[in-house]
Amino acid sequence: MGSTGIGLRRVLAPTVVCFAALGAGAVAAPPAPPLDPLQQSVVDSLAFPARTTPPELLDAAIRAADVDALDVALGYIGRLVAAVDGAGADRLQLLAELGDTFDPADLGRLERNLRPREPAIAKVVAAIREAAALRRRDPVRLAAAAQALAADSAAERQAAAARLAAAREDALPALVELLQSDAAGEPA
Repeated sequence: MGSTGIGLRRVLAPTVVCFAALGAGAVAAPPAPPLDPLQQSVVDSLAFPARTTPPELLDAAIRAADVDALDVALGYIGRLVAAVDGAGADRLQLLAELGDTFDPADLGRLERNLRPREPAIAKVVAAIREAAALRRRDPVRLAAAAQALAADSAAERQAAAARLAAAREDALPALVELLQSDAAGEPA
């Protein structure tokens, strides 16, 4: 956990600060106009069943922000921040899961839509992206994925290939090591 530990501290320190600041530095915005029928139907669809898990909360925030129901989106973001803050030692894992699960374009759109109302959203989205990037670059995970390329299960091999592809050039050391160990093990 050597280099990952440094990255972990780099991600978590500003994340804790930005989660604490979320709402504290909000730009005083005029009251939101009433929602039009389309916005209201989207908001109503998000209410039932209740959104409780971090992925559900982030999805609801994205959907609400997409129809400019910004107050509703900020409410879901507030609940997401509380859930992430309550995750304790699993915070980085949770952020990485969110970053790997959600399309980067959706996260970018959420940030763009909410930043005028809540500048701290940029830090929240950046923390999600950075946690996912740290996990994708983790040398231990990459080495395990490289070894899984030789698995008996096609699904396991495909999942390993996807993890390595997501890591892009960061996967090269693990792949080179795999190729060198294969070459050394073959008879001349």
